[in-house]
Amino acid sequence: MAALQPQLPSGVLLSVGAAFDLLSGRIRQAPALVRRSGFEWLWRLIREPRRPGPRSLRNGPLFLGLIGQRAPWDEAFPGGGVTG
Repeated sequence: MAALQPQLPSGVLLSVGAAFDLLSGRIRQAPALVRRSGFEWLWRLIREPRRPGPRSLRNGPLFLGLIGQRAPWDEAFPGGGVTG
């Protein structure tokens, strides 16, 4: 989306992920237990490794690193971080 944004007339872009594939029946939704536990992303990665795989491998470690840096500050400063 970011690469195509300059060529699109609208200022608002909406990513729907796998919504159309799920609604059309092309892919199965993860079982309820997997969805409730927050691991639907892992279900999709296992079922279709070529689709979300490269993005997950690229963005996953960055995301985990950011969460790892933020978590201790959230506990120590519940009002909004170090700067408040």
